[in-house]
Amino acid sequence: MALEKLLSEKAAERAEFPLTYQPINLQAALKDSAAALRSAAAVKQIKLEVEVPQTSIIVLADAHALRHILDNLFSNAIKFSPHGSTVILTAQENADEMPAVTVADQGPGLTPADMEGLFQKYSRLSARPTGGESSTGLGLAIVREVVLRHAGTVSLGSGPNGQGLTVRVEFPQTS
Repeated sequence: MALEKLLSEKAAERAEFPLTYQPINLQAALKDSAAALRSAAAVKQIKLEVEVPQTSIIVLADAHALRHILDNLFSNAIKFSPHGSTVILTAQENADEMPAVTVADQGPGLTPADMEGLFQKYSRLSARPTGGESSTGLGLAIVREVVLRHAGTVSLGSGPNGQGLTVRVEFPQTS
């Protein structure tokens, strides 16, 4: 546990480093990250559904930072989802909105108090990982910080009856 905390703190420090922005295909980044986490999902018999449009969505992002954002969001969804559930990963682009990635799980959802402190470093949620996984409380704080450095946004939503969590991250398009 101490090693994981140290690694998470080092990741938080890396969030401070300069970013190199370049055009990145959001669908490809989403699919790559999902592929890397399929084995973690398989352990809990969680189905990962990836929904992306046929046309490319190009965002302006740092490749390593984007991968860190996606990996963190996807691994959190897997960590807090019950065995046999589904996590849906979506990339979308609308004419009047920034391109976005949405991660929706079927976990326990969040209480109002959890929602308020979710992006704080070392925040502990009332919800617990469903497979005994550990959590440092740094992941979403780092995600938010890095997304803001990309001039993006992060928003949260709950599913029906407060079950599940949907995290939406918007990125600026290339000009």
